[in-house]
Amino acid sequence: MKSKWTVLSRKALRGLIFLVCLLTTAVAAADEAHNNTGLTEQRVRETACKTAQASIKQQILTPATAKFPDCFGDEAPDIRRTGEADAVAVQGTFDAQNAFGALVRQDYLVMLERDGGPNDAPVWKADLVIINDEPTYIAPGVDFKRTPDGGISLNHKKR
Repeated sequence: MKSKWTVLSRKALRGLIFLVCLLTTAVAAADEAHNNTGLTEQRVRETACKTAQASIKQQILTPATAKFPDCFGDEAPDIRRTGEADAVAVQGTFDAQNAFGALVRQDYLVMLERDGGPNDAPVWKADLVIINDEPTYIAPGVDFKRTPDGGISLNHKKR
């Protein structure tokens, strides 16, 4: 005959094992969610950077000569979310040949709006491209204005 302590300790041991398994699963799920958030932000940065580069190449005289810093390197562009939930501003520099063949460093700002895609691989479209403080592209349906403090105001016309 088993004592009540043996039965109780087996139930307690099973409960303890179940609790440990449950906690391990919860910790693993939280860690995975944290890693996915970081991955998503990294993919947002990567896709925005590449879209900005492609948008700039469409606006310059010698796109084949354009050289951009690495999207994650020391000279990476500044990529910030704007006031709108699905919009980012990409600001940085690139080198490209001018009409005389000289390699010239240029500044840029590209305003991007999300145009679909999943959260971990968004698709962007350019609303505005500014190279060396001059707007070179303004998307149809977008009103662009400079604010008195030197900032930029973009308004989307109703579609």
